[in-house]
Amino acid sequence: MLGFHGENSESSLEKTFQNSSDSLLFKVLCQFVSCEIQESLTSTRIGLDSDAKTIQFDCPSKAGAARLLRMSNSIAFAIYGVKETLKLGFLPKLEILCNGQPFIPRLSPEKLVSDNFMSSSNVNHSISSAELADLDLDLNELYRDRDPVYITQMFDQKVLFANQSALQSNNRAAGEMVGKEITALWDDDVLSQLIGRLERDRQLWQYSYPGYRWSRDPNSRIWRRDRYMFVANYKLVEFLGSICRFCVITSAEKIQTPVF
Repeated sequence: MLGFHGENSESSLEKTFQNSSDSLLFKVLCQFVSCEIQESLTSTRIGLDSDAKTIQFDCPSKAGAARLLRMSNSIAFAIYGVKETLKLGFLPKLEILCNGQPFIPRLSPEKLVSDNFMSSSNVNHSISSAELADLDLDLNELYRDRDPVYITQMFDQKVLFANQSALQSNNRAAGEMVGKEITALWDDDVLSQLIGRLERDRQLWQYSYPGYRWSRDPNSRIWRRDRYMFVANYKLVEFLGSICRFCVITSAEKIQTPVF
């Protein structure tokens, strides 16, 4: 039986626990960032300071810290995913260090994400600030909204944001939905028609269409798709450098025949 004795053993155990926690944090964070950012993070020590409610990114060089700063908008959005996956009771701030020394002040993910969203414009059409203001992009508030809310990347159909209601309605955790393609919940022709309408009109209000939600029976490992008739509001926006559709589901009526 392995025993631990004295202060050195306690210190060693604490260090082992901390390294495991940091490793888990890195793995969760990588679920929500691009391969380019993942590569930049491999040489960065990442740790969660629960007391300061901060995720620290300690880079080995100023060049690495500066590169991470340029990616801070994307990392800030990923922190939302970390918060939900690890069930944190707070939204951590982002702090970039260089060899243990502060490189820049702590950044608020909420402000970074909101500012990036509100200042964006469509590639083909300029979206005015007034139009974007209608979205009320307080992501904390959106997360608590009773209606399912999604932000989905148009070019690859990956979900960049799903609020609590959207996750619960699909019986999924954030890590199982955010960053994943959503095409399995659409019929090809229905999705193609929506994309065409959005590219033409840029927004759709009380738009009706058939689709699916994930479901499974208690104690079962088998997932199925339940068919629904949805009514939703859509808006074409640019979010974190990508053209996306912002969706709020206002009504969902289940069609009784399940599709496996």
